[in-house]
Amino acid sequence: MANFEQAAGFEHGFWLQILGDHARFIHDSLAPQEKQEIEQTRYFIQVFDQLLRSIQNADLIRLSQRADEEALQLRQLKLSIIRKQLTGKITIHLTPSFINHMVNELDEYLRVLKYLKKIKSV
Repeated sequence: MANFEQAAGFEHGFWLQILGDHARFIHDSLAPQEKQEIEQTRYFIQVFDQLLRSIQNADLIRLSQRADEEALQLRQLKLSIIRKQLTGKITIHLTPSFINHMVNELDEYLRVLKYLKKIKSV
């Protein structure tokens, strides 16, 4: 069990840092008038930083569930930004293909989370 917890802690540490960085990249690239998205990214920066700090003392099942919920919400934000970019309804200094790359990375973490939750329940 210690090996599972060590591996799960490593995966969470790796991916939660990446998702926090994604939120920072998006936040720093949004035009000042994009107030709603700026607020949303601030929320995600705080959430993923808090989850990252909690890895050592967290119940891995609860951490995985919360990370999954928040990652899905961040995914929706990224897809919404891409949709708005393609229709000219948002000003951001990242290309749609770069944000899509961030969606792909987030999807990889979601796959890892499914695996971690499946292994833990065995």
